[in-house]
Amino acid sequence: MAASVIRIYLVNQLADTTILLLVRRHLYSEKTRGRMVAGGVLSALSFMIWFMPAISWPGWARILSCLLLMGILPGYIYQVETVHLLLLTCCSVFLWSALLAGSMIITLRFLPPGLPGRLLISCLLASAFCLLMDRVLPDTAGIPGQQTKGSQGLYQVTIIRGERRVSCSGLYDSGNLLKSQITGAGICVLNGQKGKLLLGKEERDLLNQKKELWYEGGIYPVEYRTVGCRGAIMPGILADRIIVRKEEEILADKKGMVALSEEVISGEGRFGVLLPEDIFDR
Repeated sequence: MAASVIRIYLVNQLADTTILLLVRRHLYSEKTRGRMVAGGVLSALSFMIWFMPAISWPGWARILSCLLLMGILPGYIYQVETVHLLLLTCCSVFLWSALLAGSMIITLRFLPPGLPGRLLISCLLASAFCLLMDRVLPDTAGIPGQQTKGSQGLYQVTIIRGERRVSCSGLYDSGNLLKSQITGAGICVLNGQKGKLLLGKEERDLLNQKKELWYEGGIYPVEYRTVGCRGAIMPGILADRIIVRKEEEILADKKGMVALSEEVISGEGRFGVLLPEDIFDR
């Protein structure tokens, strides 16, 4: 009995990790592989906890709870922030799950019935097939590693100011030519709601006052242009560290100005900060 439970767990962990890695490549390339492996462990454990009592549930309850689990876990693992992106993620998870399951069914037909570890072997073969299939598909999230510098790939960005920090996905924007008059370097444009997490209470109150008073509280007016409007102003703050990662590699770690935008940066919630054109300059 114990051996059977262990086999089921290993098969689920392998399958779940494979699916998470496949979805990551096309939607969340900024997430680390380590997070996907940890997510596979979490998913497999969740399945085992769900599977035991679900055997006695009505069919509709099993299906509904399974779909709910498939939505909640990827949403947590990928840190999804919008409903649209969650639906896209769930569809991707479902499609890769269907391909993996179908591949396992086919391989099981060709494996000898008495073969030890037959189910695990079929899962290994199916996972290898899906990963191979993924290699021939176009990478919609950009090329990983240093080759993504200057591309439209997503990055994992951590901004630190004193003891406060925020982390979110960032998009490299070669058209972001905003320059700080203080540092002389490019300015990151951060989602205003996330940016407020870097401010103290007095600084948040200061934002509602006249812009002439901002300098006294460590907030700097950042001037920018939009269509039909010149001289628009965003509040800016100096960050102690702006760390930009792609997978496990740190591509930038520097001090810089961050502008807080009240406008929507990404309608789908894919990213929360626009990186400046010179972010990767040493």
